Amino acid sequence: MSIPISADEQPAVEETYDVAPHLTVADGFRLGCGLILSLVAFGFVLVILAATGVLLAMVLGLPLPFGIP
Repeated sequence: MSIPISADEQPAVEETYDVAPHLTVADGFRLGCGLILSLVAFGFVLVILAATGVLLAMVLGLPLPFGIP
C-alpha cells in the first residue's frame, strides 16, 4: 500500500545544462609542458638504448656502423 504524495512533497528535479568545454591559457601551458617533457624523456631513453647497443656490439666484436672504432 503506497501513500499518495502531494505536489508540495514531490522530489525536486535538478535541471542540467550542457556546457561546451573551454580551454584556457593554463590548459595549453600544461599540455605543452607535458608534451615537451615526454619528448625529452623519450630522447634520454633513445640515447641510453643507442649507447647500450654500441656497448653490446663492442663487447661481442660485431662491426659498428659509421666507422666507430
